[in-house]
Amino acid sequence: MMDRYDDMMEELLDPEVLDLAEGFSAALQQVFKSYCTLDDCLAYSHAEVTWQMMEDASSTLSFKEFAILAHDFGIIPGIVTIRDLEVIFRRANFTEGTEDSIQQMNYSEFVDAIGL
Repeated sequence: MMDRYDDMMEELLDPEVLDLAEGFSAALQQVFKSYCTLDDCLAYSHAEVTWQMMEDASSTLSFKEFAILAHDFGIIPGIVTIRDLEVIFRRANFTEGTEDSIQQMNYSEFVDAIGL
């Protein structure tokens, strides 16, 4: 199963795919930003909430937010299962050059995940 995702990651680097993604960049960024604001994990935090935590939560997608986005766009359960979506989230999140949090997805990782 992992080889399948590795092959897909390679295909994402194809110039035609990169051009297509760039053509939809503004729309993808808007969708990403909209779903980033759904993060409610801070409401359940027992730690002191800092401004940095609030900024981070509104500029990254948690798996929950990613799953809501996938559901809203008919990706789950129509195209992939929730388990496949979790694998996609993890694979995109563990690629080189990504931000540190494995529980949050930045925009670059989001674009990679869409390609998977």
